Amino acid sequence: MGLNPLAKIRFNKLRKKAADYHALQEAGNPAPRDEVVAAWVHLAQVYDEMSYDKDHPYAKERALEAYRQAALLGCADSLCICGERFLEKGKFWDKLQQEPLGNPVQQKYAANAYQEALHFLQEAQKLKHAGALRLQGLAYVNGWGVEVDTDKGYQMVIESIDWENAWDRATEIFTQVGLNNPEFFAALGNLRKGKGND
Repeated sequence: MGLNPLAKIRFNKLRKKAADYHALQEAGNPAPRDEVVAAWVHLAQVYDEMSYDKDHPYAKERALEAYRQAALLGCADSLCICGERFLEKGKFWDKLQQEPLGNPVQQKYAANAYQEALHFLQEAQKLKHAGALRLQGLAYVNGWGVEVDTDKGYQMVIESIDWENAWDRATEIFTQVGLNNPEFFAALGNLRKGKGND
């Protein structure tokens, strides 16, 4: 498969630009933050597009590392993406433990992935990223790296919708995140009543 010649030239320029920004940062003379973040995010997106290309077997991992570079510069979207991807890694290791291939070391891998995920999500949450708050809420609802606390998780999901002022899309959001069920709606009603009584 691979990239066509023009795309390959663009890709190599983008990688060089990211490397140059990194060198400037290491030398103590960083480029403007927004430029650097945009370059890392663009590189990550290109790697994401190549994630199923046999000529780029580690594209998915490189995408995550490019997003991490943008996250380290305080990019809220990249922090959330990193959090989401590490949650997926944690869930993978959790699921694998339950299969014939499972073994105790996978519990350690899952714990490390969840710890990293929650760190990224908390940092994004500090920047008022609603998606990160929603994912952290789902972690509490499902016990992904934390003790199950459905009330806390539901509250975070609801607060994330408040942050986005997205109540007109609430049903769609609840469906997307797997909370479109009677238990959640009963809790939602109780939480909204409690909020009204304050």
